[in-house]
Amino acid sequence: MKTIAIYSILFLFTIASILVSKNYSVDMSKVPNGRYLGVFNHGKGYYNFTYKAMVEVRNVEMIKIVPVRMPNRASNKIAKNAFYKMIKANDINIDATTQASYKGVVHNALTEQSSFDEYYLN
Repeated sequence: MKTIAIYSILFLFTIASILVSKNYSVDMSKVPNGRYLGVFNHGKGYYNFTYKAMVEVRNVEMIKIVPVRMPNRASNKIAKNAFYKMIKANDINIDATTQASYKGVVHNALTEQSSFDEYYLN
């Protein structure tokens, strides 16, 4: 009986995660070659975290995504894995379980197109 309850809770959690995950989209054909800084703020108050990443685009493809600032080492490791999948697929929406923070930071880099190089020169 406990096993059924646990599996039911896991199933409902998975469905809820899919329903609330934001579907970010970027038209890569409109992103010029360059290196862009993405910033994504998540949470409020004490639990406010800032995510930063550098996204390099060449010939309509993401060729490199590097975490610049993550809340902790675990987030950094998860980010690297998610970014690898995004590069491989050339798409932000790689799966339903990837957290919005990692999608958001890459989405913001590609849509706002803030120069990564200018950020570090100033």
